[in-house]
Amino acid sequence: MGIVIFFTDKTSFVQFFSQTDRLVSDVGFDDFRHVSPMKLFWVQPRFTLHYIVRGKGRLQVEGKSYSLSAGEGFVLPPSVPFCYYPEEEEPWAYVWFGLHEAARSLLVGLGFDALHPVYRVEKSGAVEDFLGEALSECASDTPAASLLADACFLRLLSVLAREGRATPSPSAREGQEDSGTAITDKLDFLIRANFENPHMTVALLCQMAHVSHSYACKVYKEKKHMRMQDYLTACRMEKAEKMLLSGATAKETAFAVGYRDAIHFSKEFRRFYGNSPIAHARLRGRE
Repeated sequence: MGIVIFFTDKTSFVQFFSQTDRLVSDVGFDDFRHVSPMKLFWVQPRFTLHYIVRGKGRLQVEGKSYSLSAGEGFVLPPSVPFCYYPEEEEPWAYVWFGLHEAARSLLVGLGFDALHPVYRVEKSGAVEDFLGEALSECASDTPAASLLADACFLRLLSVLAREGRATPSPSAREGQEDSGTAITDKLDFLIRANFENPHMTVALLCQMAHVSHSYACKVYKEKKHMRMQDYLTACRMEKAEKMLLSGATAKETAFAVGYRDAIHFSKEFRRFYGNSPIAHARLRGRE
């Protein structure tokens, strides 16, 4: 299927699937020849299903890294930190679906979870036929439009069951409650994965974890006996010390651990260690 068709019909394609409130909550198409990637670990509040139409990319979830290309795809469950991005030499394009609870149950039944997120369709034409059918139905404005949208999505799932990966496996997160400990663990993971990013703030962390700022700060302080900002700073300072002891300059270190300028970094470093970066490196170097 020509990729241009997706751009031409993107709006109607989205509207078509938004007519159903049973399986698909929303749908989109991203072509990373035109969209800038964001290499951050993230957490989402729902299941999503991705199918790669063209190009290559990489998915990281539950400590594993997957190299993916056209004809493959992945399922991401809620509340699990993940990161995915296109390969620079051949950036991918994919169609994605945000899913309601009924569709989530179907995917779990097919064996998809955080430990088994990837599938490959040997006959990619079957999925492209599905996409073509969905596009042909986009103009439908009848009382049966929502049923047509459901039917189209179920056809995609039938392709995955028949040609993708249909061996059930236990869901690692099934039935798990999002306790205060789970929230702090999630926030800790996001901090460790993203502390080098200069845009990382406590507010952004809360947004990424889909939890309110006030509640996250309260729970984190209760469980960890420290502030999120303090742990973010500690992660940055731990790496900064290692870099300085290996011979890096204060300026090089500042940019590498998430600070926009060396002056701010030096002030934070002195507050944390009690000495300037250079003095600290000299003292530790004599030990």
